Amino acid sequence: MRTQLQNAAVQGANAAIRFVPKSVEVELSIEISKEAELKASGGLWSILTLEGSAKASSENTHTVKLTLEPVDSSGKPTLISSSHIQKD
Repeated sequence: MRTQLQNAAVQGANAAIRFVPKSVEVELSIEISKEAELKASGGLWSILTLEGSAKASSENTHTVKLTLEPVDSSGKPTLISSSHIQKD
């Protein structure tokens, strides 16, 4: 992300229209799931077989959201411009 913002700033240094990004938002979601299974089986002589199983699961989703403000090395807002400007 830093490289992309830096490339945009370099490419648009002499552009007629420039932009000051107010913030850059980054969102990361992590999903954690746990599953447990229990199986049991047994027999009574060789005539009857008993089997059983149980399964439990749980899922948690964690979201982290960062808001970043791009600045140059002196702490001033970075100017970004687009190289895709339509001319009439």
